[in-house]
Amino acid sequence: MRDDILKFMIERAVPFLNRFRKKPYWSLSQNEMRQLPIGSLGRDVAKFLDDQNLNLLPKYEVHDTLHVLLSYGTSPKEELKLQGFMIGNRSVTFGGKVLFALSLIIKPEYLSAIREEMKRGKKAKSIKEINFSEALGLQTVQLRDDYGITVTNN
Repeated sequence: MRDDILKFMIERAVPFLNRFRKKPYWSLSQNEMRQLPIGSLGRDVAKFLDDQNLNLLPKYEVHDTLHVLLSYGTSPKEELKLQGFMIGNRSVTFGGKVLFALSLIIKPEYLSAIREEMKRGKKAKSIKEINFSEALGLQTVQLRDDYGITVTNN
């Protein structure tokens, strides 16, 4: 039951909050990202979306890119770990803060894993200033190195 509530929040409540967020500029379609060089952030994002059977959605472009850059899956726990990283990195959005707070009430047993991701985010260079649309052609591994983003076994 708690997992269902958390999944509902991720699938329904966050999109509601995103209505109040400005759509970021995004330079490439999912198909165009598929054509980028192997190992590039854009191609990795397209592969991530394809593997998840998802399409690039307006206002979710950066979020989906974060999944790739930070190496998180799409389960509710992975979504919360992503928000934990973003909080530690001081790059979290309002919607992310709301999801994070409510989720810890619903699934307090995730706290230990999320704390680790907060530490990981704090150690990394701030990613909030990255223009992800412009970074799509860059190598994912190099971006991780440049920002001190370690990849963990999720």
